[in-house]
Amino acid sequence: MTKNVLIVNEGYSSNLGDQAIKQSMEALFTAMGFNTYFSYFTNPAIKQLPAYDYSKIQTTPVKNRFTAIFKNKATHLLSFFIYCRYYFNLSKQVKQCLALQQYHMVVIGGGQLINSSKSNRVSFFAIALHVWAKVIKKMNIPFYIAGVGAAGEFHTIEKILYNRALQYASNIWVRDNFSGQSILKNFKLQANLAPDMAFFNQNPLANYQKDNTALIGIYGYDEYKKVFGMAGKSRDMYFAQWKKIIDRYTNMRLKVILFYTTETDAAEAYLFQQYLQTQNVQIPVAAITSLKDLNSIFEKAAYVYAARMHALILAYKKNCRVEAFEISQKLISFTEEYIASGRQPEIISRQLYDTFAAYFKKECI
Repeated sequence: MTKNVLIVNEGYSSNLGDQAIKQSMEALFTAMGFNTYFSYFTNPAIKQLPAYDYSKIQTTPVKNRFTAIFKNKATHLLSFFIYCRYYFNLSKQVKQCLALQQYHMVVIGGGQLINSSKSNRVSFFAIALHVWAKVIKKMNIPFYIAGVGAAGEFHTIEKILYNRALQYASNIWVRDNFSGQSILKNFKLQANLAPDMAFFNQNPLANYQKDNTALIGIYGYDEYKKVFGMAGKSRDMYFAQWKKIIDRYTNMRLKVILFYTTETDAAEAYLFQQYLQTQNVQIPVAAITSLKDLNSIFEKAAYVYAARMHALILAYKKNCRVEAFEISQKLISFTEEYIASGRQPEIISRQLYDTFAAYFKKECI
């Protein structure tokens, strides 16, 4: 009998990298012989991919929905009520989701799901993982965490929530050595290592006809300033840094196009385009409305420079020469463990399949 697996991640978010993870995980478990079902990690009430508008010109970057809530409701007391409401609403949604079908197992991942708010706020990912794990355990369904990344440090409450959730998991796979070391240090658990889920590709590698194009994916300034402690760097200073990257590729006689994989990065790309115009530099922004659009431009591009890891993975799968804007540990790890190693994407994809097929066919079929 074919068994049912529920895959849980951020695949219905506006981040095209998250959507790519969902697509790859469903393909991977289908290839292993499972019936696959999906649920949105932080908001299971959403049952299909919303229509996101990435290409609409914005004068200011889009704010994260949770950040916006906290900005409007600044007191710790109101924050506490927001957390409680989210916890109980999510618990109800997860119970309803798990009751819809007889699932033989639940796999949560991939993506940077063991993350930190890097502030005195608690990450909603920590709450979500704790809720999912707690409800799954009560329903006696085998539960796995696969292909995730982990932050290095956590808020005290985040650490408690993640620790309880991770203890419930039957097995854990992380996507890089740093994440494995973090889980060992913070939670005293040994995780297995496997390639990032987005690397899986069921189709043979094609010979793409490349043109003389370099794609540049600028990272949202507000997020860069907040998350990476760059409060002293103005937006113009930030743009000047990225203009040097533009200059490097134009000096190679390449046509440069700006691209994005998130709403915040899309907004930043249009602001950056306006800045470049003040410098007498005319650079177009790719009109991307879907994951299909993103893959299409990667098929033609020769070079891709970005600060989003899954943009780089998707480009690497399309035979682009990729380079990371190394602003985070996960990008440093990606460069060291994938780009610098020279491993070909089809080899990585096969390793992914072999790793999980060997385990789940033995454990679950």
